[in-house]
Amino acid sequence: METGHATEYFLGSNSERGFFSLYSDMADTSAGDFIWLIKGGPGCGKSSFMRKIGAAAESAGFSVEYTRCSGDPDSLDAVYIPEKKLCYADATSPHCMDAALPACSESYLDLGAFYRTDKLRQRRGELAAMNARYKEIYARIYGLIAAAGKLEPYGIPELIGERERAYVCRRAQGVAEREFGRGGGKRLGRQKHRFISAISCRGCLRLDATVASVCQRVYALDNEYGLADSYLQTLADAAQQRGIDAVLCHSPLHPERLEALLIPELSLGFVSGGTMFGEVRGAARNVRLDAVPQKEKLQRLRKKIRSSVKLRDAVLREALSALSEAKQLHDEIEAVYNPHVDFDGVYSLCDLHIKNMLRI
Repeated sequence: METGHATEYFLGSNSERGFFSLYSDMADTSAGDFIWLIKGGPGCGKSSFMRKIGAAAESAGFSVEYTRCSGDPDSLDAVYIPEKKLCYADATSPHCMDAALPACSESYLDLGAFYRTDKLRQRRGELAAMNARYKEIYARIYGLIAAAGKLEPYGIPELIGERERAYVCRRAQGVAEREFGRGGGKRLGRQKHRFISAISCRGCLRLDATVASVCQRVYALDNEYGLADSYLQTLADAAQQRGIDAVLCHSPLHPERLEALLIPELSLGFVSGGTMFGEVRGAARNVRLDAVPQKEKLQRLRKKIRSSVKLRDAVLREALSALSEAKQLHDEIEAVYNPHVDFDGVYSLCDLHIKNMLRI
């Protein structure tokens, strides 16, 4: 049997608003999806549990969508197997989730039951101090990211106006007619919401492998002046009206704005680049949105723009350094917990879930 197809996204972001969650869009319980909500603290095997579930599903030939942790991209926050209508998700802070219809659409898995609490209670004071420090670091992280968000060049009031946005929308409408056709669809296209990038302990990271696996053709969009959002929103609306399903990828810094649009059924993507996440690799076309503002305006505001970008990047570097510090401390916390977890019990429970998944 062939191994199933795997894709990776983020469902959370360290944003200018603090932690921003798209976990409500992870699976569709109204369409029959079932979600196992995994509870348990640090080091109890949540990520490893989900990784084993995903690997077993892939080996059995099923497609799997992995959700990476935005703070630590090497860790998993969820795994979704569409053909099985089955999802496993870390339902602890900062993406706490509770069952709306227990045992019908969701149920709980308590991996915290595998802690040896008698041993861990002896280290209560140490762990309390470490957790307090961890929260302090994240408070600083979100303050820095909020400051960086206010320093984007397109925050300069006179830089981008209705003329520029209207022009970009017209260009996007022309691309939509060429790529999607002119007619309307028999139904509205389905839209799911994801992040393909994150501000993380590993830096500003974009999942380029996901774009490459979903899209054979990619339009790369300039976005130093923030015009990609108008372009992408226009395309997303056009795809929906034509009955074309799409993945709307939000900016991790500004979640209300779009950063990319992926259309798997057309193997087509539109991805903004050239900002803190770097250039888009392997693009078939480049859309020069940064050339849209009038040259005289750019010349007049050049000093403000450069100053804004320089400050934004400096503040982001501080945030990334703090995220790295938080990751190191989190590893130290997990190292305290790990020796006092019954991992044989965790993995036996995982094996049982794998058998049930494959039997469904």
